[in-house]
Amino acid sequence: MISSAEIAGVFDPAWGAYAVIRTEDGTAVGGIGFHGPPSEGVAEIGYDLADSARGNGYATEAARTLCAYALARAEVELVVAHTEPGNTASQAVVARAGFVREGDGENGLYRFTLRRG
Repeated sequence: MISSAEIAGVFDPAWGAYAVIRTEDGTAVGGIGFHGPPSEGVAEIGYDLADSARGNGYATEAARTLCAYALARAEVELVVAHTEPGNTASQAVVARAGFVREGDGENGLYRFTLRRG
C-alpha cells in the first residue's frame, strides 16, 4: 500500500484532466489535460474527442485554452504534444494551436512544442 506521504506532491488537480464541454448544449464531447505537473519548465498535453465531435474546432479551442493556462504560469516555458505520424487531424489541431514540430519523441511519435512568447 502507498502512504499519503509517498504520493504527496505527485498529484495536483490543476495539472490533471478536464472534460471538453460543447457550450451550445453542455454535452461532454471529449477530454484534454496534462500528463502531470510541469517538470523542468515543460508541461505535456494530450486530448481526445468523440468521433461525432471531431472536425468542429473543439480540440483546437481546448488546446489553445489549456496552453494559455500553462504558459501563464511562471514554472512553464514550454508545452509539448505528441502525435502518431499518421494522425494528420491531431497534427492539424496542434498546428492551429500554435505548436511547431520539433522532430520525433519517444516510440516514433512526432513531437510538437509551443513556447512562451
